[in-house]
Amino acid sequence: MKEYFTLFKTLLEGAGKEAPWPVMVQIEPDEWCHLLLSGGMDPAKVDVKVGSCGLDELKGLPDNLFGYAAGLKKLRDLYAPTNVLLGCNPSGWDLSGAMSGTKMGQTMKAVAGDWDFAVFETGDRDKGMKGKTPPYGQAIDITGSLDAHLKWIADFHAASGL
Repeated sequence: MKEYFTLFKTLLEGAGKEAPWPVMVQIEPDEWCHLLLSGGMDPAKVDVKVGSCGLDELKGLPDNLFGYAAGLKKLRDLYAPTNVLLGCNPSGWDLSGAMSGTKMGQTMKAVAGDWDFAVFETGDRDKGMKGKTPPYGQAIDITGSLDAHLKWIADFHAASGL
């Protein structure tokens, strides 16, 4: 993880040189749910080496998802505080089907509620598109329809403020 955070620091140092122009940095979309799944959907149980990774700036942060989000924000605040906006990209899926927009919003508010924005996406193909079928079938993302997806996003926003 030290190399991961060092690379993120390098990204921020470069982006910080673009001031006053805003730079939006979002953390990969499915990473949040993959990490949450690894901890049984409990951010405190996600094993991410943050404070113990060996990067001086992150010493003292917890080695879990709370520490991961705090570490990314701390590096942003140190190396590009005036122009880099930090965003999460929450995903509406999880294997148990328990991650509603409200639940994901509550989780992200607890983990990264002081971040700047959230980014959402629909499936990587339109329903009925010719070519290889996406692994989740022909529905629009996990939510099944565009209306359901938009409701998921609205529920997320209401719960998180992002």
